[in-house]
Amino acid sequence: MANAFVKDRWILDTAGAGMVTTESLYVKRIRWDGTGLTAGTSQVIIQDAGSKVIWESRATGATVVESDLIERWWYDGFKIPTLAGGLVIIELE
Repeated sequence: MANAFVKDRWILDTAGAGMVTTESLYVKRIRWDGTGLTAGTSQVIIQDAGSKVIWESRATGATVVESDLIERWWYDGFKIPTLAGGLVIIELE
């Protein structure tokens, strides 16, 4: 699967040093669905344009599902330099 951008829900499965977007976004919720991860420690990190961590999660085990209510603006976009596996689902307002 590749990253999927729908009007109010972005489903991301690709990590990289580049920006996912440089637009300002109002983020309502983030969900990391790590179903199918291998055993061990897994991690996802989301950073702003200046490489400041704006959301991260670590998990131990083969399956993780974490969801956080964010409800704030992310100015200047974001990037996902680390994604051990699974999907990051970002719900926008």
